[in-house]
Amino acid sequence: MSDRTKNDFCGALLVGEVIAGKPRAALVRGAKWNPGDRIEVCFLDGVPSVQEKVKTFAKEWTAPGLADLRFVFRRKPAATPIRISFKYPGNWSAIGKECFSPPYTDATQPTMNFGGFGEDTPDERIRAVVLHEFGHALGLTHEHMSPAAGIHWNEEQVYADLSGPPNHWSREIIRKNIFEVREDTNYTTFDPSSIMLYRIKKSWNFDGLEIGWNNDLSPTDKAFIRQQYP
Repeated sequence: MSDRTKNDFCGALLVGEVIAGKPRAALVRGAKWNPGDRIEVCFLDGVPSVQEKVKTFAKEWTAPGLADLRFVFRRKPAATPIRISFKYPGNWSAIGKECFSPPYTDATQPTMNFGGFGEDTPDERIRAVVLHEFGHALGLTHEHMSPAAGIHWNEEQVYADLSGPPNHWSREIIRKNIFEVREDTNYTTFDPSSIMLYRIKKSWNFDGLEIGWNNDLSPTDKAFIRQQYP
C-alpha cells in the first residue's frame, strides 16, 4: 500500500485536441513530440539529491523498448522546454509541447512542479509522481477522463474532499481534472492500472469502484508510449 497523500493529485493543464491510440490512453495531438526528439530539461530549484531521483525515474519512459525520445538534463537553469520547480503547491505539468505556448512562455517559470518533495520523501512516492508528471510531459492526459472510463461520479463528495485541505482546489479545477470527459478522444478500454489514473475512492462514485495509487507504468502504458514514439 502506498503512503501517497491527496496532495499528490496532479492539476494538469489540459489544452488542445486529444486522440488516443491502441491499446489505450489519450494523447494531445498538437502536443506530441517527434520520435527521436532530444528534450532538454532543467531544474529551477530543489535539492540536488532529489533532482537526481527525478532524473532517474523520468528516464523510465525512455528506456529501451519504450519511447524513442531522450531527456537531456542541463546542469544549470536555462530556457529549456521542460523547467522543473519544487517550490510551488501541488504536482502539475504542461502537456507535451504545450510547454512552448502560453502560459509557459516565460523561461524563468516552471512547466512542471513537484510540491513538497524533500530528502526525506520516500523513493516510492517520488517515483510514482515523477512517472505521472513526465507522462503528461510526453503528451498523455488523465486516464479517468476517457469516455471508456464511464465512471458515475458522486460529484458533491469529490468537490467536498478536493476543495478542502491539503488540495484546496476550486470547483473549476476539480471539474476539469476529474469530471470532464474528452468526447474528442479516440479510445479503447479503460486501464485501471495506468500511471495516468488518479486514486479513486469508493465514496467518490456510485459504481463501487475503488482504485488506489498506481505506482508503476502499466503494461498498457508501455505499449501505448512505444506505439506513439516508435
